[in-house]
Amino acid sequence: RRRVISAGVIFGTKVSNSIRTNKKKFGEAKEKAKEFQKEFNLIEDTFREGIKKIFGMPFPKIMKVYVNTTPYSMDDYEKKCISISYERNENFITSFIHEANHYMFRRKYQGVCEREGFNKKETEDIKEIITILNNDFFQKIMKAPDEGWKKHKELRQKFQSMYRKSENVDWAILNLLRLLKNNRDLIR
Repeated sequence: RRRVISAGVIFGTKVSNSIRTNKKKFGEAKEKAKEFQKEFNLIEDTFREGIKKIFGMPFPKIMKVYVNTTPYSMDDYEKKCISISYERNENFITSFIHEANHYMFRRKYQGVCEREGFNKKETEDIKEIITILNNDFFQKIMKAPDEGWKKHKELRQKFQSMYRKSENVDWAILNLLRLLKNNRDLIR
């Protein structure tokens, strides 16, 4: 059996159009999906409260969440779903929160980024940078910190500092956009 993925578009790299899987992986993924659901049931209220604090709007009541057999986790705003890699079994909640942050960023700030003249790649980088907020809002329910990508480490720390000084997410994001608009080389 084959499972088609579109990670190449999301991660900006060329990825094979299909990955071989087997029945064992599918069985493992199904079991891990059950584990994730149990974990999520325990933290759902705290998660929803944190997302609303970050984005000023609630997370959708209904969201499809898949456990996939690839090494990638991703969100799909148009299809209103999140897919978590089954390889993240020790860290489902942290991976889910990271992808949920992406989903909500697209909902609230993607249009702002476009109006400010950021291209798709730059907007994807900004989306990755702000996930550092997860460490402030979800520390009690994540099993590990949201580390993000190494290439964003300095900007993530700078953004976190902006947020912590103001404790205002909108202000911090708008200041991040201003900084990046005037220093495009920081995200190239």
